[in-house]
Amino acid sequence: MNRQTFNTAYKDLLFHLIYAKNKIRAGELLTAKNTIDVSIREYLMKFIRWEEHLNDPEKDLWHRARHFEKWADESHQLLIKDASPKYNAKDLEKSLLAISRHMFRIANNISRQTGVPLEYNKDISDYLSNPATKVSLTSIRKKEYV
Repeated sequence: MNRQTFNTAYKDLLFHLIYAKNKIRAGELLTAKNTIDVSIREYLMKFIRWEEHLNDPEKDLWHRARHFEKWADESHQLLIKDASPKYNAKDLEKSLLAISRHMFRIANNISRQTGVPLEYNKDISDYLSNPATKVSLTSIRKKEYV
């Protein structure tokens, strides 16, 4: 993983987190669920694999999620359970918040271990946890967060 790959993946993840939150707020629950189940979970696995590799470069991570239960840290395994929301707004919100908190922790850990700078964005964190906060999707596409 190089700096550009990490930065791009991080910005894409932020975009999808906000997109899913917007869809929940708009009542488009199936679109939000699909975004969490597909796009966000893909980034989740990517970041988990990167962190696991940094923690133990010799660890056999197999392909994608194969043998995940054998190689993934227990906290990652618990997150996957939380990252599988039911089809209702309350569960989607809860899942999105759990994922975002875990992902920010993983991204910060990767940043520290690799020396790739990462700007933790409080606006985005507040938006995901507070219904009154506003963040636009275009601000993520245009602004350099990392």
